[in-house]
Amino acid sequence: MNFLLSYNWLKEFAALKITPENFAREFSRQAFSVERIHEMSRGLENVVVGKIVHIKAHPNADKLRIAITDVGPHKLEIVCGGVNLAVGMRVAAAQVGARVRWHGEGALTELAPAEIRGVKSEGMICGANELSVGGKSLFEVFPHLEKEILDLSWIQAAPGTPLAIALGLDDVVFDLEITSNRPDGMSVMGLAREAAAIFGVKFNDKNFTAGAGVSRPADHSVRGRRSGYPEPARQFTVEVQDKKLCGRYLGAMIENVTVQESSWLIKRRLWLAGVRPINNIVDITNYVMLETGQPMHAFDADKVSLSKAPHLNPRIIVRRARATETIKALDGKNYTLGNEMLVIADAKNPIAIAGIMGGEETGVTWDTKRIIFEAATFDPVSVRRTARALNLYSDSQLRFEKGLSTEAPPVAMARAVALAGELETADAGVSRIRDRFVRDRGTGHPEPARSIITAMRDIRARPYKPAVFPLVWSDIPTAIGIDEKKWKPAQSKKVLAALGFKIKGSGNRVKVLAPWWRDSDIGSSRDFVEEVARLYGYYNLPSRLPSGEIPPRPTGSALTFEDDIRRALAAYGWDEIFTYSLISKGALAAVGFVPEQAFKLLNPLTADLEYLRPSLIPSALLVVKENEKNFPTRFVFEVSNIYKMLGAGDLPREESWVIGCVWDASTADSASAVGADVSRAENGALFRQAKGALEALLKKIGVVYHFERYQGHDLWHPGRTLSIESDRDHLGTLGELHPDITERFGIEGRVAIFNFSVTAALRARLQIPAYEPPPPYPPVKRDIAFIVGERYEYSRLADFIRGFDPLISEVMLFDVYRGRNVGDGKKSLAFHLVYSSPERTLKAEEVDIVHKNLEAALQAQFAAELR
Repeated sequence: MNFLLSYNWLKEFAALKITPENFAREFSRQAFSVERIHEMSRGLENVVVGKIVHIKAHPNADKLRIAITDVGPHKLEIVCGGVNLAVGMRVAAAQVGARVRWHGEGALTELAPAEIRGVKSEGMICGANELSVGGKSLFEVFPHLEKEILDLSWIQAAPGTPLAIALGLDDVVFDLEITSNRPDGMSVMGLAREAAAIFGVKFNDKNFTAGAGVSRPADHSVRGRRSGYPEPARQFTVEVQDKKLCGRYLGAMIENVTVQESSWLIKRRLWLAGVRPINNIVDITNYVMLETGQPMHAFDADKVSLSKAPHLNPRIIVRRARATETIKALDGKNYTLGNEMLVIADAKNPIAIAGIMGGEETGVTWDTKRIIFEAATFDPVSVRRTARALNLYSDSQLRFEKGLSTEAPPVAMARAVALAGELETADAGVSRIRDRFVRDRGTGHPEPARSIITAMRDIRARPYKPAVFPLVWSDIPTAIGIDEKKWKPAQSKKVLAALGFKIKGSGNRVKVLAPWWRDSDIGSSRDFVEEVARLYGYYNLPSRLPSGEIPPRPTGSALTFEDDIRRALAAYGWDEIFTYSLISKGALAAVGFVPEQAFKLLNPLTADLEYLRPSLIPSALLVVKENEKNFPTRFVFEVSNIYKMLGAGDLPREESWVIGCVWDASTADSASAVGADVSRAENGALFRQAKGALEALLKKIGVVYHFERYQGHDLWHPGRTLSIESDRDHLGTLGELHPDITERFGIEGRVAIFNFSVTAALRARLQIPAYEPPPPYPPVKRDIAFIVGERYEYSRLADFIRGFDPLISEVMLFDVYRGRNVGDGKKSLAFHLVYSSPERTLKAEEVDIVHKNLEAALQAQFAAELR
């Protein structure tokens, strides 16, 4: 999980005074890894706030004007075509040396003095789309019409103020990797707690304590007493029907809401965190989620009804969905629900998918006047299963499925209610913070009604009990390997207290209470030891080499056999690949499997990882597809498990298999024709390469085997496939894939494969291969090439040559040719022959005699024509 953290936001909760670089280094060593540091002011160098003090007509262009712009120490004459340019306007003035993106297009360009239609321009007045901050365009948060410039009149900064400072973008954003067991780290407050403990500063919770101002008995309500409301405050009811899946539900109704843009502070922080600002109400829920770690949602209260009568009070029901119920979510898509899914409903329909996404029908719009804030705790397994089943994901779901405490909702609700009570107004397209109670006091404008909380509901499934575990202080230094004399219990107590743990008891044995924000990851007293170790610093722990001898790996085991296979293929120059054991339905179908032949997961991560693979072939072909363009020719292999179905309701059987795969993208032109003989692929080169590697491998690992003709399967090329057999088992298959199969995967060239069972090969192993010394006497090498009819198979010819004379020790085929000067129905084969004797050095004359006799025998036996 990744989280983008504003350093300025963090410092509101922990008074840090160290540089961002030092923070990143120490925080990575003791808490969460900082993957990158983004300096948000980068990109705004030499861009300042300017004020238009005078506008002159351009003498040579009707659509251009000359803006006299105050940039602090001096005034600049800048030629500008912005249609909204006006005297008194504050603008983004880019001076010479600034980097801008002309009209929002193309790459960044360094600004230089220029003459535009005969008039010298000393800078540029920018639109938001022409400025970039940390690689992001300002247009994302300051959208404007084409040919307009960025209007910054709402900013009170003096002319000449660097734009980064004026916009509060003199900030650093850390990209952190948060471990999945620490959902508290997915929030500014959670990270601030960690930072305060690591750097020894005080954590400022801003009074967002559990229950502060919001925790009230269930069904307790607060009515507004202020006059001037357009109509009486209303109540709402909450009913939690499934308390197993909803541990706590907290709701608050807010009246007199004005939906508009958020303040720049909120918009900026959301934007820097990677969240798109929408409106002030939705932004509050996202802001609170980022700040506290607790997801929230806002309903339009006037669209949540008890019955068909719209004047009745809204009713919230937390229940399981009914089979085939549907909901149109905020992403605009319709989802069909199952009865195992938890939903938030009114009296008629689901209005939100619990913990994942709200419904469009009750979403907040610009016309919303009453809202219901929701802060709840949902079962993490239920949220995860629902998200996978619907293929619907969100920032809320990401947090809920990691497990959140039932004590988090009051903290989030307190913050949301406080922000709602200070809803801000928009000015010149950008929101400005208003007075807490009244805006424009004394100007004669009517005082608008203030947003107010009118009802609160808080329903728990059960009372909260913090996690408590025993701890022996003296166990800590022993467990982490430091000297007990140098590490006292008081030091461990200080570390745990800084992290929010509470100690009960005295002496060596105590009880430790975990803080509520660590409910999901503290599971035993060993976790306390880990907390002390990481804040002590893993890098400070003593380093010791292990003592004693490392036990040797047993020989003859299946694991050793797999290693032998890996080493052999790697020595032949093949690259090992590692693929997922899970695969998609489409990939299975492409190689001829039906869904019933593979084990389907009930809760797959994605549709591409839905089935346990019954074969390594589809996984290997996906690798070929992804790599073919970058690596036109490659030899790869994998030793991994497949999963074979046994019977309905049974778990699949795991089996270890080997696959070797060779491809050649240069054969793409002929890949669609099985019978052509116009290319290297059609000449069977890939098949022979795969066969040669397989034969060398099986010989190396001592497997006794033989080849047989392969009987029919549309997966394989009809003329280049063999079955690998032993006396006891079918080991596997060697062959070139049928062009139809490679085409289904989008592979352009030919592919040859061998795959066999490791278990079956181990049973066929004659003996563990032993070292063979090189021949004591030098061999004599000869080549022989001849033309024979197509009906004579390679194996028959090779066996004949190999058995012709005891002096022939090796026979290696190195070329096959069909085509011109050979004749129809014939082929030319060329072999390397090695003659040797274990007893003496051979003479050339005796080798020549055997070689000539072999040539004569081939002519007589196979009607061979010598070349």
